Amino acid sequence: MYPNQSSNLENSTRHLKRASAHYKLSNLPKEIGKLVSLEYLYLDSNQLNIRPKEICELTSLGTLYLGNNQLYSLPKGMSKLRFLKAFWIENNQLDGFPTEIRNLKTLEILKMNGG
Repeated sequence: MYPNQSSNLENSTRHLKRASAHYKLSNLPKEIGKLVSLEYLYLDSNQLNIRPKEICELTSLGTLYLGNNQLYSLPKGMSKLRFLKAFWIENNQLDGFPTEIRNLKTLEILKMNGG
């Protein structure tokens, strides 16, 4: 890697609009919270089992897929996602209706079943 190549990569990913990962992830890298321009995030069909709190820093997020994972709860900072319109959380290990969702004022689509 050349000098400054790492910082150039970081600067270019800050403006990323769409990201997808189907790699059997069990947790997310903390750096994902730096993708401040991200509007679409597809993390379905992984093995996420801890609250992905870094997602709460993605304040431009409009669509979030977390279905088909192993999540037991959602991060408490979900209300920061003030532009979230579509949220898929089906087929996880959630125990009842997550209270964090109640504060998502712009939410139009919520897909939640099977766990």
